[in-house]
Amino acid sequence: MKNLFSDIAEKTKSAVSDLTTSIASTASPIVSSAVDLADKTANTVKQAGTSLSKGIEQTTGDIASVAGPALTETVNLAGRTLSTIATSVFDQNGDGQLDQQDVKIATEAFVSALKDVSRGVASSSLAKETATAAVVGAAIAIPIPLIGPVVGATIGATLGAYKHFTKK
Repeated sequence: MKNLFSDIAEKTKSAVSDLTTSIASTASPIVSSAVDLADKTANTVKQAGTSLSKGIEQTTGDIASVAGPALTETVNLAGRTLSTIATSVFDQNGDGQLDQQDVKIATEAFVSALKDVSRGVASSSLAKETATAAVVGAAIAIPIPLIGPVVGATIGATLGAYKHFTKK
């Protein structure tokens, strides 16, 4: 029984490691895309402000020459604010840049939280009773045609969980 839980813990550790690698490789392009999108949005807002400012200057004369630069600065400030917000949200290490290190830190935090949840689940009596019943169900079902160990383990786990919830 001790070997079973040790084996389950080792497989869980391996799965979490694989998950970490997968998340890091998946999250990196997402963060890069978010940064690119924030930069493009800031540039688009800046260009729109500049174009609007030029249009106002050309159509309204002196008033526009005062309002145009103020509007341009306001739009530029909005673009810089958007970029700062995106950096603040995704920057995990506080270096002011969105990079691979930020993805790594976020992934490690996610994995740590996942490990904490896994420890809680693995130490629960429900998990122990269900796992034990699944192993017994799989062992019993091996020689039975059309059932096999997977279905046997499922049936065993279901009965183990039922036993756990109905005992007094």
